[in-house]
Amino acid sequence: MRTSYKIIVLALFLGLLVWFMDSLLDYLWFYPGSFWSLAVSNVPQHEIYIRLFILACFLAFGIVAGRIVERLQRVGADLTDSRQWLATTLSSIGDAVIATDRQGRVSFLNPTAANLTGWPPDQAKGRPLTEVFQIINEHTLKPVTSPVDKVLKAGAVVGLANHTLLVTKDGRRLPIEDSGAPIKNKRGEVEGVVLVFRDVSRRRRVEEERARLDAQLRQSQKLEAIGTLAGGIAHDFNNILTVIMGYSEIALRDAHRAELDTADLEQVLAASRRAQSLVRQILTYSRRNEPQMAVLDLNRVVSEAAGFLRRTLPKTITVELDLDSGLEAMRGDPVQLEQVLLNLATNARDAMPQGGSLSIATSPHFLDADSRVGQGQVSPGPYLRLTVRDQGHGMDPATQARIFDPFFTTKEPGQGTGLGLSTVYGIVKSLGGHIACDSAPGGGACFELYFPAHQGVGQVREAAPPPEPPQGHERILLVDDEAAIRDLGRRMLSEAGYQVDPAAGGEEALELFKQRGGAFDLVLLDVNMPDMGGKNCLARFREMAPELKVVLASGYAPQEVMADITAQGVQGFVAKPFLRGELLGAVRSALDQHAAG
Repeated sequence: MRTSYKIIVLALFLGLLVWFMDSLLDYLWFYPGSFWSLAVSNVPQHEIYIRLFILACFLAFGIVAGRIVERLQRVGADLTDSRQWLATTLSSIGDAVIATDRQGRVSFLNPTAANLTGWPPDQAKGRPLTEVFQIINEHTLKPVTSPVDKVLKAGAVVGLANHTLLVTKDGRRLPIEDSGAPIKNKRGEVEGVVLVFRDVSRRRRVEEERARLDAQLRQSQKLEAIGTLAGGIAHDFNNILTVIMGYSEIALRDAHRAELDTADLEQVLAASRRAQSLVRQILTYSRRNEPQMAVLDLNRVVSEAAGFLRRTLPKTITVELDLDSGLEAMRGDPVQLEQVLLNLATNARDAMPQGGSLSIATSPHFLDADSRVGQGQVSPGPYLRLTVRDQGHGMDPATQARIFDPFFTTKEPGQGTGLGLSTVYGIVKSLGGHIACDSAPGGGACFELYFPAHQGVGQVREAAPPPEPPQGHERILLVDDEAAIRDLGRRMLSEAGYQVDPAAGGEEALELFKQRGGAFDLVLLDVNMPDMGGKNCLARFREMAPELKVVLASGYAPQEVMADITAQGVQGFVAKPFLRGELLGAVRSALDQHAAG
């Protein structure tokens, strides 16, 4: 039964009760007859009107009261639904919500806010907001002005300043974003404040990771640009070095024959070789050159690198060597090893801004299965240990754990690439070795590098002078766009007995080949030439004379280009800058092959 009907029935009952109560009083006081006749059958007329009026009043009151109660019930139900909807909404949203009264005491806390602050709702309610919602500046770690005060003062929505940290109940610090808004009544009076905030830790990590990846991408693009630039420089610079080294060698030979002083020419030739090595080092750093593995003397590489370091490092840094004279040979690329020493020395220089000592030592070392060095990473056996120690400011364990990560650097932006030690790590690992670092704040850094000893080879001895290349008589077509290199090559080959026809480019070479009816035994072809280029020129030669022998020459060409060209079939390759013996040896070796392949 509806509540309004119940109230009407109750009102009728009360009206009838009053009727009978009035009859009972009249019976007791005035009426000698029976009670029933007075109450029902023999009611005085004036009493009937009064009682009916009273009964009607009760009925009207019941109807009105029933409607009022029903309306109040509907309003209460709507209010309950609204509160339930609001509570569900506030509990479901991902943002944290805290509401306060005008005095700044917490009156509401949704589950997200409870999780972030560490305060359960039943413990937080009634407490000052500054106790539950403690916020500090991320940089100064000083308390931030209460958002409640800001909202009450402004009377409008306000936001927290950037770099705000929330201090949780258990002492954790979370970066947050926050805004506060006033809670107003119908009269526009502020009754309290509602705060909405969120944890931005994850977003910050994503932004930092994105920034890190962007920095790596920019650095990779820089390296790619450096590599492209290095390739172009290497080609032109090696062409220049070819002329310098070639004519220096010829002048040195003539001076020997004339019994003249050759010291100056030897210095020129030695500096040229150093420049050649420097070009290779640039190409290696920019990932544009494949390592050239050889059996080498580590002590000699260290000694030569130390001389370069003494000239380039600040005068406040001394380079000290302690090289074991009984060291075995190892297999590696001397340019890569020089790169390792240069990167470690650069790292030491940055760690010693006031100067200090950089010591480099070599020693034999045997790693067995129980050795703590490189456990599970290197095979047991004889190794060469290279130790590089500085007197810098050192590193803490957290920094040591990441020093070999690509792009990791502790330097200021623009001061380092973060690739120095990662390059060292990559080179050492590519040689089958191991690298370890021992450092402590204020105690400098010590890097120990282990390289496998080359089995079956003892100490590297001085190489014997190469034999004089054999003479020849064959006809050679020399193709190069550099006039100085054409003149040098023709002179070297002619003095060895060969007949040489020079050509300044691919088109001229093909035309000359046709004019002579293909009467050439070998083509010495430059790879990088304008217009037709070495690749297309070689393809045309192969169409005209499939058995023609070809030796390529190049100051620098990308690996993919060289692979594509050599796939067409060549008999040799000579790298610029070349000396007389290298050129004649490559030509003679190609001519002595039986057929093009």
